[in-house]
Amino acid sequence: MPIHDFSSITKFYIGLGLDIDGSVFQSFSELHTIIKSTDGKDFHVYYPILKTRFPLIQKYFKSESNNSQFPLNSDCVILLLFYVFQDKLLFKYLTDHKVEHILQLLIFLEDQLPKFRSHCIDFLREWLSVQNCTDYITQLSTSIDKYPPATSSLLQTFLSEIKIFFIKNWNTIVTTASLEQIPKALLIELMKLRVTPVVEQSTIPPSTSQSPSPPDTDLISLSETCDILLNSKENSDLTLTIGTQEIPLHKYLLCANSPHNHFPIHEESKIIDNKVSIEIFQVIVKYIYTGNLSYTAPVGIDEANLLCQAAAILLEQRGEFEQLVSKSMLSGIDQKNYL
Repeated sequence: MPIHDFSSITKFYIGLGLDIDGSVFQSFSELHTIIKSTDGKDFHVYYPILKTRFPLIQKYFKSESNNSQFPLNSDCVILLLFYVFQDKLLFKYLTDHKVEHILQLLIFLEDQLPKFRSHCIDFLREWLSVQNCTDYITQLSTSIDKYPPATSSLLQTFLSEIKIFFIKNWNTIVTTASLEQIPKALLIELMKLRVTPVVEQSTIPPSTSQSPSPPDTDLISLSETCDILLNSKENSDLTLTIGTQEIPLHKYLLCANSPHNHFPIHEESKIIDNKVSIEIFQVIVKYIYTGNLSYTAPVGIDEANLLCQAAAILLEQRGEFEQLVSKSMLSGIDQKNYL
């Protein structure tokens, strides 16, 4: 599914990691949770990732097997889901009613995802023009009290900027039919501001200003999210057995993060009859989930051989992993152990 062409699509599969277009996830129908938008489109998602990265979402689901109706247009749903699952901002693909839909999304987010909320407001700021200025003023003025305090504060600042923009462009806006959209009381307020000198001395124009830097806390990384699911063992649907010990795994995460692997995706278990310890296999699994090599002990020749031997059992393409092992070996070499 090309991201740039979804206006005629009614069913979306939201992928994770390397599964950018959701084609891998589409084959895991038993794992699908469906979110419905207000304009009748369906979004198939992997719920464990969604609830781990965006816990607020859980209040819209009675259980993980249930579908849910979001009070959002499909533009906003896809904007939110691609941010959560792919760390991507797709503002440029929004269609009509941008102001209305973004404001709906800001209400939906409540006090969550501060960086994303800030991105939303900055998008509205960049999109502000003479043609849509009255729409901005009307919608913001009538809904400002619906937002949580942090968002309301940002929007209040933005609304002040819009009013300045409106007044500075009065001669153009006054000739358009859009002026009729503004409630009479608000229009009177704007006309009063127009003759107030302080307006002319106002600060940065809307086109160059930005929202204050949001708190650093927003989404946990995708790598950390996958690691949380690996450690919690929740929603696992595949068991890797080494000797008498087991590692619970997630089929979709294995495929999304490492499409070319030797896991039996259509079975519930994989048994490995090998003398390599389970700790070595745990390193490989963690690498697939997070992209990181988390071998805490020094990696010598023996350890590197064991890691590569285990990787050959689980991974079809292991060039990147073997490079990480080599770098780890080199970083542990000093003059003493080199000699």
